[in-house]
Amino acid sequence: MKHLKTYEGFNEKKDLALEIAEDLLPKLKKIKQEKGIFTVSMFDNYMEERKADMKLSDSIMSYLVDMGFDFDTDEEDQDDSDDMIFKYGLN
Repeated sequence: MKHLKTYEGFNEKKDLALEIAEDLLPKLKKIKQEKGIFTVSMFDNYMEERKADMKLSDSIMSYLVDMGFDFDTDEEDQDDSDDMIFKYGLN
């Protein structure tokens, strides 16, 4: 019950994703400070654990970025982009 948010507290003038992003921002900043990194994959896992669908997660992520939260680059993504540069450089 401690994680249950009722619609009574929901501000109808605000988007639900925005309210969730505002609620998550300090928590994610704390996680990033403790771990030294917070990637998009970590966010996806965090949201998946809380049963959020992809559309809601994407909206929340957009709001977080608009609020100034800087997601770190996943190592896999960085490796892929390096490979692409190398492959294109050979042609």
